[in-house]
Amino acid sequence: MAFDTQLQLAKTRFNQGTLVSNDIRVVAGAAAQWQNDLNNLSNKPLRVSASYQLSAGKTGHATAWGAHYRRYYVVGAQINFNQDDQRQISKAIRILNIMADIADNVEDAIALANELDLSTLEALINTSIDSGELTSKLEDYFYLPGMQQLIEEAIDTGRLATDLKEYLRLNDLEAALKDPDAINNPPQLNQYIRYKPSNKLQSTIAVQGAFISESSIGFATAFANFQGVTVGINLKQLQLTTIDFETDIADVSAGEVTSKGNQTEYNKFNADIGVSYHFNSTTKMGLVVKNVLPYDFLTALDNTIKYRPLARFGVSYQGTSFHLVGDVDLTSNDPIGFDPNKQYASLGIELPMTGYGALRFGVRQNLVNGATLPSIGLGFSTNQLNVDIAVAKSEKTTNSVLHYKLG
Repeated sequence: MAFDTQLQLAKTRFNQGTLVSNDIRVVAGAAAQWQNDLNNLSNKPLRVSASYQLSAGKTGHATAWGAHYRRYYVVGAQINFNQDDQRQISKAIRILNIMADIADNVEDAIALANELDLSTLEALINTSIDSGELTSKLEDYFYLPGMQQLIEEAIDTGRLATDLKEYLRLNDLEAALKDPDAINNPPQLNQYIRYKPSNKLQSTIAVQGAFISESSIGFATAFANFQGVTVGINLKQLQLTTIDFETDIADVSAGEVTSKGNQTEYNKFNADIGVSYHFNSTTKMGLVVKNVLPYDFLTALDNTIKYRPLARFGVSYQGTSFHLVGDVDLTSNDPIGFDPNKQYASLGIELPMTGYGALRFGVRQNLVNGATLPSIGLGFSTNQLNVDIAVAKSEKTTNSVLHYKLG
């Protein structure tokens, strides 16, 4: 948008006859920034996700029942910056900068010519030609510092014009500009470009994701014969809609995410199983395996979204003035979209505050690529409501991530 704005402004000034070299440089700068932005985004995952859930449960002396509904959305994208687009933008930037340099040199040469009174010089040259003798007045011009500068400006302008011939048919453009009708109908520069630029970008954006609804009922029980051991199972029904398409970067729209032609739908049964062991009143550990039934979901473009079992182990210690927890993924998670694989190890501490609040600090590391994510949060709870707010800072981006949960 910034490039388009500057380009349209330059076109308007050109048609008005007020275009100057700095206007051309501004367009070139906007094009270079646009190119840099595309390069920085190209082949990198862009991701957005959102979710909400409702849950309810009832706990007895040795058993517990629960149910929950969760809906979450994950959409990932990746820009593929086409090399032809890269070359065309680079050529356009080069043309603009050369034209600005030529305009600067021409302006300098005209100013020098005015200072040197070249109309008088022309008359002196004609007089000398008629008389066959070099007049003393004409000799005076040879020693003027500006004369040498004028010659250098003319040479530089000629060199720049030679550079421009690589990109433009200059002879044809010059003839068109000399046409008296060019004042009212200036020639279109793209008609004189030697290479054949495309009328639209070849770069694309690929989008993959899923909308997932998860409805479940769970049951847990403690075993009298195995003191401290609790086992739970969660039976769930998945409704999964995959999203997969690739389109021109200039034509992408949010409507394509919900287009039926870019989606496939699945209904599958699955389950989670967990076990916990209480060593004593302060220390416990747990192991959970989610999605025990593996599935492969084909997308509209015949890509595969892998739904695999995920195992996690965790421990916790409840001190008199703090609560320490740690967990680690025992399996790697192949995420939806273009994100890298994830396998997390996390450590957190909670410090109770006066009343119903708690202050929390945590750190999480992706064991696959070493990325570390520190966080700080606050929690407030009553018998009827829990509110958790946390802020996390990634080492690989300048953006913060705000996470909040109401439960």
